[in-house]
Amino acid sequence: MCLLRSAEERSQNRELHVTTKEELAKGVSEGQFATVEICEDDHMEQLKADEMFAETRKFDECTVYWRFAPKVASQSAPPEK
Repeated sequence: MCLLRSAEERSQNRELHVTTKEELAKGVSEGQFATVEICEDDHMEQLKADEMFAETRKFDECTVYWRFAPKVASQSAPPEK
């Protein structure tokens, strides 16, 4: 993933949701994404998607993850009133 450098380009990165792998890994680990696609050149171990999601499906060189694993779902559930 290549980030653009000028102020205008950084603004475009934000609009297009371009992010670093570190920021992406943090978002996945915090449960910010309900669905994640990881392709062959991505660092799958860094994202730990297989620990976060209960469902996976492989398509060519990519794997799609969805439905939080029970442990993750219970941690991110809103508090009961």
